[in-house]
Amino acid sequence: MKHNNLSETSDQEIKKASVRGGMIEFASKSTSFLIQLISTITLARLLTPEDFGLVAMAMSINLFANIFRDLGLSSAAIQKKDLTHDQQTNLFWLNVLVGIILTILVALSAPLVSAFYRLPELHIAVVLMSFSFIIYSTGAQSQAWLYKNLRFGLSTIISIIGSLATLIVSITLALLNYSYLSIIIGTLSGAIISSTLLICLSGFIPGWPKRNTGIKPLINFGANVTVFNFVNYFSRNLDHILIGRSYGADSLGVYSKAYQLYMLPIKFIRAPLESVAFPSMSKLDPNSLSYKNYYCSLIRLCSLASMPIMTFLHISSENIIPIVLGNQWNEVIELFAILCLGAIIQPVSSLRGLICLSSGNSKIYLNQGLITALIISCTFIISVSYGIKILAWSYIIMTWIIFWPINSYASRGTSINVIDITKACSAPIICSFTIIILYYFSKTFFLIFDNVLIILFIKFLFVIFVFSLSFALSKENKRIVITAYKYAYDIMFKRPR
Repeated sequence: MKHNNLSETSDQEIKKASVRGGMIEFASKSTSFLIQLISTITLARLLTPEDFGLVAMAMSINLFANIFRDLGLSSAAIQKKDLTHDQQTNLFWLNVLVGIILTILVALSAPLVSAFYRLPELHIAVVLMSFSFIIYSTGAQSQAWLYKNLRFGLSTIISIIGSLATLIVSITLALLNYSYLSIIIGTLSGAIISSTLLICLSGFIPGWPKRNTGIKPLINFGANVTVFNFVNYFSRNLDHILIGRSYGADSLGVYSKAYQLYMLPIKFIRAPLESVAFPSMSKLDPNSLSYKNYYCSLIRLCSLASMPIMTFLHISSENIIPIVLGNQWNEVIELFAILCLGAIIQPVSSLRGLICLSSGNSKIYLNQGLITALIISCTFIISVSYGIKILAWSYIIMTWIIFWPINSYASRGTSINVIDITKACSAPIICSFTIIILYYFSKTFFLIFDNVLIILFIKFLFVIFVFSLSFALSKENKRIVITAYKYAYDIMFKRPR
């Protein structure tokens, strides 16, 4: 009996720690989202689609090399309960070594990238972006140390300062007519400031590397994560490469802007949930009821947070894009609306990686990544010749098709099954498509209004009403929100006795 009480107390503490960390991470991502939105709105008016296309091309090689920047060692450090200082010191120097190697390799690849896209100006862009690897690698283990010790507050402050630095430098240089270089130099400036603050303030001070510290299991764990990131790169960025090669910088600039806006709310919602849930789920038995309940609650919370937003953005794309980007970006409207249909399920689907990593099944994590990358890559290769819109539709349809089988595979060996996942997100999914169907049947109703803000407000109320009805009728949705409020209240207002 005593053991059960202790177990229950442990579960309660994990929930409280999750809510506390989630609140801090949410505040961080909210601020970062606002900063990035300001940057997007401002730079879209100062730069051209071609500028954004050039940056997207330069970033394509960086994103590929970025797979190897961390080697999965940050995740390994966070998960290992008895990590020693000597082990983390060795991980730090391994990160730095890899950062130096990647900087050299990417810089040397600049002529090849420039020749591939047939754009000479890409040479300097790729060389400049290559320095991001050595910059980020120096702060990787300091960041991991903060997360491992649940110091989300300091991590949040550093992240916000870095984002502000990127914003200020990018806009300043854009005003000085530095074109696409303003984005690249701004990004590097933010990275330098963030890494410097992490090293100085985190509390992790690396020593000199030592032998026989027992980091081989950490490297093996990180290897599976790295290989997953390698194959996942193609499913997330092959579309940009194919569009840039087939249709040029201008078309890629339009697509990349639609994709960037589509990913903004997804990252905004998913990132804080993953940051908190990973260490929390790692402390639970993967075969226990507590583990299943925690993950299902996470799915419900993610669904209730993301699906109303993406549904609203889908039905409001023609109103939002001109406001956010300006009328010169009207080509983005339809692409953005298409991508939002996939974004309804994408945040929930991508959480499956937490099951694999927190349960120690890094091999399953790798395998499900291989399967997904193969399917999505084939989809892009086949559809790109039919146009950008067909490619976007193909990607969205395939995202929905693979949702259930890939989640079923990812949850193997745990107390979670695909039926639990489906039940946890079914009500918000039904609400989303009910709203979309009703909207297209009543679309002419909105034509009677001339003011865009009034139209957006009515659409917002419509989405909130339908989802509120779902919330009122679902005991589970109501329970997860009430529980979250309860723990938040306990953390903020109840003093320990």
